[in-house]
Amino acid sequence: MDLNYGFLAVAEVDRFGNPLAEWNIPVPMRDRTANQINAALGDALKEVMELAVAGNKPVVMESLDCDKKKRSLGEKGGRYSRMLSGLVYAKYHKMAESAAGRAAVDLIPKNPFATSAAGQVKFMRRYGLGSHGAAACMIARRGLGFNLEGPAASGAMILPDRLRVKRGVYWLQVCRRLKTVRFGNRISLLYADSDI
Repeated sequence: MDLNYGFLAVAEVDRFGNPLAEWNIPVPMRDRTANQINAALGDALKEVMELAVAGNKPVVMESLDCDKKKRSLGEKGGRYSRMLSGLVYAKYHKMAESAAGRAAVDLIPKNPFATSAAGQVKFMRRYGLGSHGAAACMIARRGLGFNLEGPAASGAMILPDRLRVKRGVYWLQVCRRLKTVRFGNRISLLYADSDI
């Protein structure tokens, strides 16, 4: 599962890491009190745990530390600042652990480094997933022990050269490259390779 501003993106994968389904569970946050946000997040986490129990699967969640990001709120836009100040990840982790404990579901925290970029480049077009569902898919794959793979060859999107660069450094370069492309154009780029 992948927590975003206003919803929780959830993806189910099989034992080979292939996506089976994705859901967006709403978590209204804008113009809400802390108690209302906590209640909505609790309901969403309960729904995720029910899905995990029904599928007899563990839940893999992103393990985030947003202290550095919160310190640099002035450098980012207003929407990004609202998202980080509205999301209290420590509270989210505690609520997820409590919900998993009540439902007797294994909860696996994983580092979300480059999950959005890798999900968009590798799984979004191929499986017809949304960008957040693709990120949730990558988080689930991390829970299964899959490492970051290299991206598929692309003719439309110019990716950095991968010559003797560690995989993590390479994906950091891909993340930076994707951030320079406006979102609408990025979607077009991801779908432009459908004939390749």
